[in-house]
Amino acid sequence: MRRATANLLCLGLALACGGARADAAERLSEALKAMHSFSASFHQRVENEFGSMLEESEGIFHLQRPRALLWQTYAPFPVVVSTTDTHVRIYDQDLAQVTEMRLDELLAGTPAGIILTAGEQMTEMFEVTQRGVRDASAYTLTPAADDAEFVRVDMVFDHVGLAELDIEDALGNRTKVRFDDRRVNEPIADEAFEVIYPDGVDWLRQ
Repeated sequence: MRRATANLLCLGLALACGGARADAAERLSEALKAMHSFSASFHQRVENEFGSMLEESEGIFHLQRPRALLWQTYAPFPVVVSTTDTHVRIYDQDLAQVTEMRLDELLAGTPAGIILTAGEQMTEMFEVTQRGVRDASAYTLTPAADDAEFVRVDMVFDHVGLAELDIEDALGNRTKVRFDDRRVNEPIADEAFEVIYPDGVDWLRQ
C-alpha cells in the first residue's frame, strides 16, 4: 500500500467517438507538454472500494523534462521515488532498502510515466475522455490492457496546471492526490532531485 504508489461502442458513431477521444488525448498531451517543469507539495489519501481511508500522507513532487522526477512521501511511510537518465529508484526509508529498475518500466503506461513523457504513445495504451469540472478540465484515462494494475486515472488541470490525480486500482482502491503550492515552468535546482542514501542500505536491482 505504501507504494500506491491500476470500452465503448458502435458502427455509425465509431468514427465520431474515436475522433473525440483522439482530441481529448491531444489536449491532455498539450496540457502536459506545457509543463516543462512542475514543483508542488501534495496531500495523498488512499481509500478502499467503500470509501474508507486506508492511508493518508503528504510530500513533495518535482518534475523537470525530459526525465528528472522526484516524488517524496513523508510519514507514516517515508518513501522517495527518483529517476536517473536510465533508472528509477524507490527508497523505502523504514526498510533501509532501495529498489532500482529500468526507467522504461516506469514509463510504460504508469501515471508517472504519462506525466513525465507528456503522454507519448498514450493513444496506443489508453482511451482518453475529457469533461469540465468547475473551472477546470478533467481527463480520464482507461487502460486498453485487461491486466493493467489500475483501471482508471483522472487528471485535473486548472488555470495553473496539474491540480489533482485520482487513481483507481484493480481492487477498487482509490489514491487521491491534491497538489498545493504549485510552481510551473520555474527553474528547479539540480539538488532538488538528489537523494542521499545512507551507508548500509540494501540495493535490489531488477
